[in-house]
Amino acid sequence: QEENEKLMLKAAYAEKDVISFGSDRYLVKNEVLDNGFTLCIYANEREVIDGINSILLTTVAISLICLICVFIFCFAFSNTLTRRISLLNHKIDQVRSGNMDIVVHSEYTDEIGFLTNNFSDMIHQINDLIQNVYESKLTQQKAELRALQSQIKPHFLYNTLQAINWNAINRNDYETSEIVVNLSNFYRAVLNKGEDDISVDDELKIIKYYLKIEQKILGGLFSVDYDIDPEILGYRTPLLILQPI
Repeated sequence: QEENEKLMLKAAYAEKDVISFGSDRYLVKNEVLDNGFTLCIYANEREVIDGINSILLTTVAISLICLICVFIFCFAFSNTLTRRISLLNHKIDQVRSGNMDIVVHSEYTDEIGFLTNNFSDMIHQINDLIQNVYESKLTQQKAELRALQSQIKPHFLYNTLQAINWNAINRNDYETSEIVVNLSNFYRAVLNKGEDDISVDDELKIIKYYLKIEQKILGGLFSVDYDIDPEILGYRTPLLILQPI
């Protein structure tokens, strides 16, 4: 108790911020109050330094822990981004090699997710375009095949009629030959090179070929008179619009 009182008196009248008492040093702060009293505060220098060191160590430890956590977080985040970018690049390489059946989708809404989903939409559009081109090409090939078939059929018909005609001539059957020739001319005019309209003049030729065949078959039981205005012969008309009448 006596030692404490001596320390207090020495601290109260100290003229310096640091005093020595025994083997210890003390930090002193005196403040004169408005009421005339003097407020004296003193603390053991070693205890203050130990407290500061403890705070510093704690601060350093917390800082290290925070740095480690930040490093782990950055590493995990970077690893996630790198893995997603690598996966997207792998998908792109597959598409470049010709594999258009891959599935690409991302649940993320960030830039990489946006890029991934846009890449997926692009693949779908390319697949649709390829399918449309394939179907168009297939339709074109079918149309070309039908056109070729339509060309083969008339040629086969003409050749067959021509063979019948020559066979009839060889047999001196000129009546049958005339029927075959008119039939050949009739079909040649009806086919009209695949067009849907025809001149009135050519339409009348179809009628004449048809009626000549009927006259031969029926043995001349009827005759036909034509009264056609020459000015209308050049007009166009739908094919086979007069022959049924």
